[in-house]
Amino acid sequence: MPVNFAKIFQDSWNFILNQKQMVLFFLALLVIDNLLFRSLLNSVDMQTDQGGRTFVFFTLAGQIVNSLLILWFLSMITFISNQQAAQLTTALSYAVKKTPVFLLLNFIIVLPFSLAAASYVANGGGSLLALLSVIIGCYLFIRLCLAPYSYVLENSSFSAALKLVWLNGIKRVLPLFLFTLLVYLLPLVITLQLAKIASSLPGSIIVAVISAAISIFTLVFTYRFYQLFIDKNILRKFQ
Repeated sequence: MPVNFAKIFQDSWNFILNQKQMVLFFLALLVIDNLLFRSLLNSVDMQTDQGGRTFVFFTLAGQIVNSLLILWFLSMITFISNQQAAQLTTALSYAVKKTPVFLLLNFIIVLPFSLAAASYVANGGGSLLALLSVIIGCYLFIRLCLAPYSYVLENSSFSAALKLVWLNGIKRVLPLFLFTLLVYLLPLVITLQLAKIASSLPGSIIVAVISAAISIFTLVFTYRFYQLFIDKNILRKFQ
């Protein structure tokens, strides 16, 4: 099925307008999460070994909490879209169960690109092999970026999520590439630009609200894109 990004954008916006109360609830949680861990990280003294370990701990804890909130919201989106009873407690329980493997899948997908990019920078950008590694790492990320969401939305296994997304990406890299630009690169650019005004408390609050709003919209967008892009019967065709 062809992917109409304009329609996905409109459907995502309509969903948010129709679910204002739930959206505001998760927006508030994400803002609190952002401000809390930003405050904790800013309070760490990086001049000591203990400070370095504390910084790493807070960073990992922040990532875990953020992922849990994202999966909680994603579970609610799924319940509502499937016209099931959308209970916050049920969605939270499901999110808690799925968070560890969701994080592991994200780590595995990002790792090749991260290692390749680090190698490229370490070599001063002059290594052709390092550049090729960056391109391959980027390609793998684009091809598999939906796997963590597939694991959650399909309630599947680790390997089944990777396989389903990989098979669906065969000869369909362009939609995945555009999706990656819209959901990963564009929000990153916006966030980096907003970071310039986060030096004061009012600025930090503004940035936290905008970042949370972007996260919520991109998550709804991701769900809509996934439903259109993924052929759930493709595994049978390759058996």
